[in-house]
Amino acid sequence: MPITINGTTDARIGLVDTSMSAFTADLDGTHVAPGDVVGSMNPVLGSFVSALEGQFGSSTSVDGQFRVRPDDFTSQLIGNQIQTIDGDLNVSLGAFASRFTDAARAFDYRKWGIPYPTDPVPSAIMPTLPTGADYTNHEWIGTYDPCTIANPTHADIAPNWPSAEQANCYYVDQFDGAATDTANPYGYPDKPRVSIPSAAFGASSLYLEIHGNNSAWVEGAPQYSIDPTITMAGTSTTPKFVVGVDGPWLARDWDITGQHLIFDGLKMQERASGNQFARFTVQGGGKYICFRNGVLRGSGASDGGQCFGMDGTDADNLVEFVVLYNSEIHDIGSSPTGTADAHCWRPTYWCRYLWCLDNTIHNAEGDGVQVGNSNNSRAVAASAHYVYIAGNDFYTFRENTIDCKNSYHVICAKNTLHDCDFNDGSNDTGVIMSNNSEGPNTAYHWYIANEIYDCSPALRFSGNQTGERTFAICNWVHDCDTGIAFAEYGGLNTVDEYIVHNTITNCAGGMLLEGFGAPAEIEVVGNISYDCGATHIEAPTNNGSTVSTLEDQLTYNSDTSNAEDNAASFDTAAGNQESTDPEFTDPANDDFTLKATSPALGVVATRHSVFTEFNDLYGIDIAYDYVGNPIPATNADAGAWQKP
Repeated sequence: MPITINGTTDARIGLVDTSMSAFTADLDGTHVAPGDVVGSMNPVLGSFVSALEGQFGSSTSVDGQFRVRPDDFTSQLIGNQIQTIDGDLNVSLGAFASRFTDAARAFDYRKWGIPYPTDPVPSAIMPTLPTGADYTNHEWIGTYDPCTIANPTHADIAPNWPSAEQANCYYVDQFDGAATDTANPYGYPDKPRVSIPSAAFGASSLYLEIHGNNSAWVEGAPQYSIDPTITMAGTSTTPKFVVGVDGPWLARDWDITGQHLIFDGLKMQERASGNQFARFTVQGGGKYICFRNGVLRGSGASDGGQCFGMDGTDADNLVEFVVLYNSEIHDIGSSPTGTADAHCWRPTYWCRYLWCLDNTIHNAEGDGVQVGNSNNSRAVAASAHYVYIAGNDFYTFRENTIDCKNSYHVICAKNTLHDCDFNDGSNDTGVIMSNNSEGPNTAYHWYIANEIYDCSPALRFSGNQTGERTFAICNWVHDCDTGIAFAEYGGLNTVDEYIVHNTITNCAGGMLLEGFGAPAEIEVVGNISYDCGATHIEAPTNNGSTVSTLEDQLTYNSDTSNAEDNAASFDTAAGNQESTDPEFTDPANDDFTLKATSPALGVVATRHSVFTEFNDLYGIDIAYDYVGNPIPATNADAGAWQKP
């Protein structure tokens, strides 16, 4: 709604350039009188600082992201609407804290459905669905950003350093000639400890700094060996830090039950004997945990389990708000050989609000990511909820890059997933969107704007649990055995699957849509299949099921051979064009944008309902293509790229 500033109405807050002594606004009929909101504004939104007084609760500060304490402001505004702020905002005010540009953020995948860790997130737990305005106001909102918060300086955290110890602050550097553990419980820069004491991970510990010597990994030879249960307890105003300097190599079983902890710059590896890879596990009660800028690795020897695990105990001992950021996980078990299930990043039960962001994850005997577990007989609420996987590079797994089992509201976006094609039976898949007979409690898996190549197949759905809903939107799939394989295993119950605006190129087959039984709901709209062999779309031929919607598809082989389908509905459905050149800009150099003369332009008369459904559920607009161009409400282009 328009904002009135000193008597002048202007919805474009970013254009205001004035100091002001009074600020008025009309919020859904509630008038804030002049003087209630006082501050200053200039063209840089990040410089707005003011106080909120009177009817919105106690005074609080609005920082550079326009974020505030939830109990003071955000919770008062749920359900109202901002029409335009800074030109592009149109969301419910329940998401108010998250929608302003903040150049300090480490990444922005919101166009593809990924909330930032400091954004509000849905509060509904299945079987209750989120509504898009039902948010939980968690403790990262308006406090600190776990991805970018700076490590504390010595002057701030330990003013007695460098010449004297600081109680509950630990300094460890075995490579310093002055280091000793004798009569030196904490260590400090002038006299470090040689080893890490267990007390450094206790509830009263304030800070732990561990030094390496920038050396390369040596198999079975960590520089520091300790298997702690970490109960350090920070707060939203004072998180606690475990900091690695110069790449210390550490082994090996770290179990975390504390809260508000930042693990920065650590390198974790296998022990000299026993299991053959690092294990970092957030257990029941662990909340607000960030592992960043680090390495977790193994020796490449066969072994099972998970490297980075999240596993709560029950509804009273959840794992919540965990981030893995800008790190590397690799050589977890033997890849591509071996038979053990060794997974890199794995949420299992009673865990929610989990982010895997901007990491490199590769070479494992199992999956890069496995969400949930097989044969779950627990309550619906025990399944993992709200799992966000974005910006990662996944490659070389004996099984799959991502495998979703019992879980709800999993969003995988802007990842690169590749090199999983080892002819190992049912494995080697880019993404298993949902798997058959894995348990009853799973639904709402979204795969948006990923690049997938050298897998067999790229995206596979074979779930058979009533109520499953799975979505493949705006992905680029290329150089795979099969692009998208939906329900190639039989026995489906009531499931809903959507393949919308994908571009599939240079695969042995385009889309395999067969082998399932009624009453499956399969909608295939606005995709392009290019150079994908003789059969670009293979539709149901058994079990009495049909593709519910098969529209606005283009199929083409550049050698002019027939780009055929075996779907009876293909030739008669609206907008389908068989053996029609989509006129890509430069396909020989992987430029699959559309020329101005492309027959794929404007063929999707009405934007598919999956975009509205996502916004209704999560309050995020994902009507954007593979690179972030808007998808128009009418006459959208087929494929993953819209022509600007």
